[in-house]
Amino acid sequence: MVATAMSRVNVDGDLRRLEEWLLREYPADLIMPVKAGTKQPVKAHKNGKWTWEEYRAFMSLPKDVDIGILLRDLCVVDFDDVDTALSFEKAFPELLEAPTEVTRKGRHYFFRRPDYADAEGYFDGSRQHSELPVDFKSVCSTGTSGLIVVCPSSNKRWLRPPWMHAPQEISRALLSRV
Repeated sequence: MVATAMSRVNVDGDLRRLEEWLLREYPADLIMPVKAGTKQPVKAHKNGKWTWEEYRAFMSLPKDVDIGILLRDLCVVDFDDVDTALSFEKAFPELLEAPTEVTRKGRHYFFRRPDYADAEGYFDGSRQHSELPVDFKSVCSTGTSGLIVVCPSSNKRWLRPPWMHAPQEISRALLSRV
């Protein structure tokens, strides 16, 4: 939980760096507060209802929330266990360069969403056919942003922060595997 799980200095610093990085590099990918300990957004965001201005107004008062990113230009490979993530790192070295966050059960790897993703049907959850504990998080086929909960939320920690390790475009090989 942003307000209680970590020291205020670390939370404020990580959140500030995340905000600055998104606004500078990926302004269409918005921060969305989620109910603490869940993946449930605090406000509706379908059809672009959530904006940076609404985020700032919401966060101007202390809240017991975690933090998510509404994905549009970014995409995330979400592993639900570390062993699977490490085996994918061996097969796909691009994961070793990607911004990475450690989660309670696994890891999140951040990439730029490729231009061909829409035409080839790569949307949030739509092509997940693997029996492996891995998900592709991205914009949905309806145009609604997918959501990924990130640090400084509870049980999340940056291994390679995105403001220090620029996301590269996800490769076709990795995208087709997840």
